[in-house]
Parts: sequence; structure tokens; C-alpha cells
Amino acid sequence: MWEEQVFMKNAYVAICYLCNENCRFCPCSEMEKSQKMITDVNEVIHTVNHIKNDGITDITISGGEPTLHPDFYRIISDIQKKGIQVTILTNSERFSDESFLEGFIGNVNTDKIKVITTLHSGNAAEHEKANRTIGSFSRSVKGLLNLSKKGIRIIVKHCITKDNYKDLKAFYSFCDGLFKESVDIQLCSIDYCGIPENELGNEMLSFVTLRPYLEELFEHHVRLKNNGSKRKLYCIHMPLCACDVVFWNYLHVKNRKMYHAYKDPRSSELRAISSNVGVHETFCNGCKAYAFCGGTYYSAFAAFGNRIVKPFV
Repeated sequence: MWEEQVFMKNAYVAICYLCNENCRFCPCSEMEKSQKMITDVNEVIHTVNHIKNDGITDITISGGEPTLHPDFYRIISDIQKKGIQVTILTNSERFSDESFLEGFIGNVNTDKIKVITTLHSGNAAEHEKANRTIGSFSRSVKGLLNLSKKGIRIIVKHCITKDNYKDLKAFYSFCDGLFKESVDIQLCSIDYCGIPENELGNEMLSFVTLRPYLEELFEHHVRLKNNGSKRKLYCIHMPLCACDVVFWNYLHVKNRKMYHAYKDPRSSELRAISSNVGVHETFCNGCKAYAFCGGTYYSAFAAFGNRIVKPFV
């Protein structure tokens, strides 16, 4: 049974590059992080008007950490007034603060908000090893639970790395014990562009190595669904060779209805997100799934070539 996938015209808008964490795999460039850019709220709205004219129906607010923007509430509210759905890509630490949470709820339409937060592990020490921020695990978890209790839709994102790939089933069980079944779990490969070149070899995780642990998780999820679980599980930026064909319903495939774009308000350009994710003409050549595979980050191909994937031939 193929799980529901929603296709939309989506844009990512970075509203600042300030951050209260220091993730090892942060894809933001050193220039962006050093500038810690804070965009004027009117500039953000100008950007929103521009991309709405391109047919955008959904905007993901990102950063940096977007909740650190001093006009965070207003930006969300103004975007919603234009009839655009809003997703917030945040570490949710600030939502652990009751006053910030109440300010958020009082200023935006929470019925039309979706919040995505990355948890690197169900273990505090492992999570904080990845984001190098002491105390962040408890704050993020509390923030997510606070949002969920208020009826706001949350999605737990899990970036699969060399440190955690063997613990996928354990992470799922952690989420099952903590979050309502209405909370989706999103699995994602990592963008290697934020890793120093001399450290890349230590971080490589091929999809061949990942495959048995990913399939173990899918089998676990299927058993739970057969027993009545309503939780959704899906993967992004992972090629079809990451698992057996029977589990391909959990992976995104190419679909012409889907459109992703990225907008930095400092620039007039609207850049396609798909430009940094896809199959590789050389390393995926000859794969039987080439025509419809969504592929992975090009930074993975650039760093590891054909060692990262195993085409179906």
C-alpha cells in the first residue's frame, strides 16, 4: 500500500542565519554563518510577493534558526494573510520557553502551520554530539511537545549519519513512546557540503551500508501499521537503491507536479532546490530506476563518486 505523498509548489525562504546551535552537518556556508544576516521584515514580504506570483502555494521558513529573527511572529502572520501555507524548519528550542510559545500562538494561525524539527538521536548525548550544543536535546523535545499539546502539526526529522544509521529502529521506538501517532517521522540523508574536506572520509555513509538497517525499520513500521498504527514514515533525498523495491513507497520519486525553490532575500534570484539533489549522469548511468529515482545530494556524489550508490542493473 503506497503511503500518501503530497506534491506542491514549495519555496524555502531563509530569514536569518543566526543560530543557537552548531551542527556538524550544517549546510549553510561559512559566509552565511559569519554574516548572521537578519532580513528586514518588509524585504521578506517583498520576496514572498515575488515568489507567490510564480505560483508558490507553500513556503518553508528556514535559516539559520528562524525563531531568532526579531520579527518572526509578524513574518509568519503576514505570509499567512496572503493565503500561503507555512512550514517552519526550526530546532524548536525556543518553543520550550512558555512566553515565546504563547507569543507565537497569539500572533499566527496555528491551524495552518507545520513545524519540522531535526532530532539526531533519541539519546541526549548523541543528539548533542551532532549539534554540539549542551542542553539542546531537552529544549528541543520540550518545544516539540509544547507545540503538539497546542494542536500544532509537528514532524520529527531524522538526518541519517554514520553515527546513527544502525539505530533507526531504536529512534523510531523513541518517537513512538514520546509523540502522538499524528506526528510524522521524516528520514533524510545529509548534505555533505558543510563538512570540511579533510573530514569527509570519516563521515561517508553509502546507501549500500545503510540498506539493511533502513529495511529493518520499514519492516518494523509495516508491522505496527498492520496492528493499527496511524503514524506516517517517509524519506527524502534518498535514492531508490537505498532499499528493496517493496519499500519504494517510503521514498520520494521524481514527480513533475513537485516544485521546490530556495529564496535568499538578499538576492533577486529564485533557485531550484532540485539543483542540488538528483541522480548522477555518470554514477547512476545504466540504473533501471534512473528515470524516476529522486536521487540524493550532489555533494555526496562529488565527495564519494560511485561509492555512495549501487545502481539497479
